[in-house]
Amino acid sequence: EDKNLHFKRLDLDSASVRVTFSGGSGLLRRRGRSGDVGFWYRLAAGMSSVDSSLLQLKEFRLTDTTMPLASFQAALQDFYYGQCLRQLAGVVASLEIIGNPRGFVRHVSTGCIEMCCVPYQGAMQSPEDMLEGMVLGTCSCFSHGFFGLFNSLSKVAGAVS
Repeated sequence: EDKNLHFKRLDLDSASVRVTFSGGSGLLRRRGRSGDVGFWYRLAAGMSSVDSSLLQLKEFRLTDTTMPLASFQAALQDFYYGQCLRQLAGVVASLEIIGNPRGFVRHVSTGCIEMCCVPYQGAMQSPEDMLEGMVLGTCSCFSHGFFGLFNSLSKVAGAVS
């Protein structure tokens, strides 16, 4: 007998989950693989590494609803499964085999924002602080940009090697 559940109000808050994993280490340790087969094993191992991908799950709400337990489980599973599928592009953008372009954009945008904001904050104080802010902001932009670039290149090189 399947019992019904009644929800006057059910609120499951939104959640943010940061996904970072390095899989495929077993593939990297396989012995006896050479040539093209060894390359494909290493490629699969590198593609399974994800660096700091953020999944933001929306809130789940039910109001004045009656349903069997199996239906409730299916509704909950379908809701979160759909949320994850919609954000799959963000996970793909964090793959190390392609250099984690999401991380690259994050570093470059941080540098660009600081290049604009630091001089403005300095200008609110004095002209000298504005000049200092321009120098600090420009340095920040270049350092974040170069870090993002070389970090992405090193991830690609590490995944392919």
